[in-house]
Amino acid sequence: MRAVQDVFLIGGRTIVALASDFRTNPEHGFYIDRTSFPDYDENRAEQFLLQNKIEYHAVPSRFTDEVLSPDGKFIGRDDGIYLLETNQKIAAGYSISKYDRLYSSKYFSVRGWTYDSSGVIYSRFLKPCVIEVELFFMDEVECYLAVPQPLLKLNVPEEYLLSQETP
Repeated sequence: MRAVQDVFLIGGRTIVALASDFRTNPEHGFYIDRTSFPDYDENRAEQFLLQNKIEYHAVPSRFTDEVLSPDGKFIGRDDGIYLLETNQKIAAGYSISKYDRLYSSKYFSVRGWTYDSSGVIYSRFLKPCVIEVELFFMDEVECYLAVPQPLLKLNVPEEYLLSQETP
């Protein structure tokens, strides 16, 4: 793990390590799930990183309403991109509907940032299910056919990327 550039602890459970050349050599990156550790403790992955003095970025496992950019300048929210310092909206998010719906909201959900803070990734919260099947022996309903939804990237406006200071 000492030859990697970035280490991420995702949800306190999974370690992802990426070498500086992982884009051209994907085999130089790897992940370890907490079940890979001999002692199946809830915090074992983080304990491993701390005991070995490995610096890491903590990534929450659940999606939140807002996500901070890797460079710390922007916040991605369901309704768009904001400047962290002023809370000014600089790009509008992707709208699903002109109405704010209780279950599915009005916008695509923010999922995370690109590695270079140039854009936010969005997707639908849930995949719409076309065919549901009731499992009579388990009292459950399973989705038999879900409709895949796109991932969308909303770019940070160029003027905010080019300058060190925000306009």
